[in-house]
Amino acid sequence: MKQVSILDSTLRDGAQSEGISFSVQDKINIVQALDEFGV
Repeated sequence: MKQVSILDSTLRDGAQSEGISFSVQDKINIVQALDEFGV
């Protein structure tokens, strides 16, 4: 089976979008969800 790699840039790219501001808790929640998915 071919291995697939996923690179997530939500925190970096998302935080640079106009009108978006992640709180520390938002960042923790996103990172925990990504970890649960194995990203």
